[in-house]
Amino acid sequence: MLNSEIRSSGLHVVHPYKFKVISESKHKNDKEDSLKLAKGLLKDYLPTPVYIKSDLCCQIKFLLNIRRRMVGTRVRLILQAKSVLRSLGIKESQRSLATARGFGRVINNLAAEPFYKQMMVTLANECERENQKIEGVEQQTKDLINQNFQREYELLISIPGISFVTAATIISVIDDIKRFERAGQFSSYCGLTPSEHSSGEKVRHGRLTKEGVKELRWLLTQSAWIIVRVKKGKDARLEKMKKKFYRMACKQKSTAKAVSAIARHLSRCL
Repeated sequence: MLNSEIRSSGLHVVHPYKFKVISESKHKNDKEDSLKLAKGLLKDYLPTPVYIKSDLCCQIKFLLNIRRRMVGTRVRLILQAKSVLRSLGIKESQRSLATARGFGRVINNLAAEPFYKQMMVTLANECERENQKIEGVEQQTKDLINQNFQREYELLISIPGISFVTAATIISVIDDIKRFERAGQFSSYCGLTPSEHSSGEKVRHGRLTKEGVKELRWLLTQSAWIIVRVKKGKDARLEKMKKKFYRMACKQKSTAKAVSAIARHLSRCL
């Protein structure tokens, strides 16, 4: 059943881990779970329904998944080339081999090694084919976004540290930002808010909840690292976040906690 059909049919889809009657049950089978769901629906104590994304957002997510697999293939090819070069005593960075120019320079330096030169040519050709495939999938994704989410996409990439992949992933996951009433709700949805262990008047915060979409949390964290590592920036927002990072890193004595705070700050900017 397509997501659009599920949304129009009025089905009550719940997260199994949020329905403790099932998740904590010691007698788990389809018959028992179905009975508990039916009783919960009859007595109206089922958890909040899971949000069903539109088919368009699912299509964008599908293209992003294909792109991720292609990027993984390209990385494996580059690492294989690095391994061959290392055996010959040649040091090359992974970034330099990501381009046709970098491969071409290496191939020219292997004129005295015809066998390894041919291997590099083969790897370079395969890597170039993967680059073309990645560009094609990215163009398909951009076309879908430009036709349906152009305004949202332009706002997202205007945020420091947010690139095409992060913006497209956010669009594919959120679908409709209006379903979050406050910025803090989206941060919590990303799993970037600290857990709370309170007792009486004492409020204690623990590690990040790490709930929600893992890929989105990872991308926002990587965007935060990009902001921190930028040497110079004309954007006042970028400089403000960098100062916040260094202030928190000194206070918490942990760069990991500080960068998580910047990632949470980014999630509140959306």
